[in-house]
Amino acid sequence: MSATSPFRLRVVSAAICAAMLMPSGAANAIGLMQAYQAALKNDPVYRSAQAERDSGQQFRVIGRAGLLPQVQYSFSKSNNLGESISPPSIFNPRSTLTDLDYTSTSRGLTVRQTLFNLDAYARFKQGAAQTKYSEAQFDARAKELMVRLLGAYIEACFMEDQLALFRAQRDSYSEQMKVNTRLFEKGEGTKTEVLETQAKLDMSESLVLEASDNYLNAKNSLNAIVGEEITILDSLRHDFNVASVIQGDFESWQQTAEKNNPEILAAQLAIEIANQEIRKSQAGHAPRVDLNANYNRGVSETVTTKNQDNNIR
Repeated sequence: MSATSPFRLRVVSAAICAAMLMPSGAANAIGLMQAYQAALKNDPVYRSAQAERDSGQQFRVIGRAGLLPQVQYSFSKSNNLGESISPPSIFNPRSTLTDLDYTSTSRGLTVRQTLFNLDAYARFKQGAAQTKYSEAQFDARAKELMVRLLGAYIEACFMEDQLALFRAQRDSYSEQMKVNTRLFEKGEGTKTEVLETQAKLDMSESLVLEASDNYLNAKNSLNAIVGEEITILDSLRHDFNVASVIQGDFESWQQTAEKNNPEILAAQLAIEIANQEIRKSQAGHAPRVDLNANYNRGVSETVTTKNQDNNIR
């Protein structure tokens, strides 16, 4: 048997669920597939898993940032006002006072590219593993939603059928009680038969109350997953047949689980994340090589370079 892909497993699960509970024709009834579509939008556990998966996508971006070039640009402009006093000289025995009023500008561009950095590479590998880890966790929560929904739906249907059964039994004992009472009044019945039927009626009434509470609890659990109030559930089709199970021996199923199970994949990725954390610590002893390129242009940056245009590369 060839390994089954996660998509195929999801499709098979959905097909089995759809085959088990199909619409029976009741008005305004909700089927399993409709409940599943509603749960994808409203189930708080699934929506939380979606948010965690979306945030986990940023780990790969953050890890890759350490390997990308870094570009920094700076610009400054200032107006300078002041005075300059020239000391006496051979040609001018008196000090000279000069008013200063000029504009200074400076602009610079720096480009830095990592060539060899074990820490940055370990962060890149760790970020990629963290993103895959969040995706594997989301895949596990998505499959868990299908199991939780199917269990809650079947439980609600079972409790509904059980409630209907106990109500039918109560109604049967109620009719039997009426018959026994009439027979006793006409002298054709006994008091013992009336009391026995009354006891069975009281017991059936307590079973109805218990089944009603169980049905309400099961429906509330289903409502919490679906995110809306459910009044009528679809029942089994009259021509329902159990679908055939996918054939395969234990070894093939084990290989499929080891390859496609999202929880196993998440555990393997957790090990990879821990290994990259160790490599990050070990990278502190390794050399680092970067390529740096700088360009700076300054016009009248200082008093001594007034009216000068300097370019430095």
